Amino acid sequence: QRYEILLKDLEKKSEEQREVLISLQQEFKKAQGLSAGK
Repeated sequence: QRYEILLKDLEKKSEEQREVLISLQQEFKKAQGLSAGK
């Protein structure tokens, strides 16, 4: 049962990390677009 709790915690963490990655990628694309627009 403790193992299940650990798995759920890991899933939650990876979900958060994925959201962070997505937002970072969006920021990166915005920055690229700005530099390309000059």
